[in-house]
Amino acid sequence: MNDAAGKVVSSAKVAKPSRWNRLGIIFWAFLRMAPVTFGGGYAIIPVLEREAVQKRRWIAEDEVADVLAVSQTIPGAVALNAAAFVGFRVAGVAGAVAAVIGMMLPTFLIVLALGLLLAVYHDHPKVAAALMGMKPAVVALIAYAGFRVSRTAFTDKHTI
Repeated sequence: MNDAAGKVVSSAKVAKPSRWNRLGIIFWAFLRMAPVTFGGGYAIIPVLEREAVQKRRWIAEDEVADVLAVSQTIPGAVALNAAAFVGFRVAGVAGAVAAVIGMMLPTFLIVLALGLLLAVYHDHPKVAAALMGMKPAVVALIAYAGFRVSRTAFTDKHTI
């Protein structure tokens, strides 16, 4: 079909992605974002802006602050809450589930692989020595964190 200027114009409508395809896109997007969050939940902010705002246009740029505010108020990891929020906005409850699974899967697989390696090599002398050396370090880290929190939490005799 031609328009008034003689250009070919298609009368076909652009197909909307199917529900399963949209869930797959959400899952894949958050699966790719997940490795960035090892630095903490706030490490997801620039990646979330690039993927969900600029590339996919799932949320507006001014909504990123709202996503983070809501994600901080809900119990749980900020990155998982942000993923659930964006996934819900895009595709409802199923979108939230797809986003959260996408965020959790890489970490789950890494922990599973490390657990399997530990199960296989736990008797190896070097692994046993490394684990034995980690015990005092973990205790020291926990004690230091407790000390740091207590300095700000205990301000007078009433807060002790």
